[in-house]
Amino acid sequence: MGRVICQAKKTGRVKHRGKPTIEWYIDGKPQYYCYGYYDKATDMPLDVCQKCADFVDKADDDYFKVLNERCIGMEHWCGFKKRWCEYANSNGHCAITACIKAGEE
Repeated sequence: MGRVICQAKKTGRVKHRGKPTIEWYIDGKPQYYCYGYYDKATDMPLDVCQKCADFVDKADDDYFKVLNERCIGMEHWCGFKKRWCEYANSNGHCAITACIKAGEE
């Protein structure tokens, strides 16, 4: 949280930023997100909150993005070979051509 300016507050729709929440950690550093505000008539988050980079629903996407960035070159489960493989592409998925070139057919 704090990566962006709260548009709901800036436009005057709310008086304060939404309640903060810690969803996960990077090297011991908490990653804050915002619960946002909900429309009482629909029980849905405000549009402006849903679009915000700090909205809590975006926490999983950010978490898996960081995981994929950190797992490059590490062993991972190869769905093609049905076993652990040390070759991964930039998405953290098995690079089938690297497995084959390494003689792991």
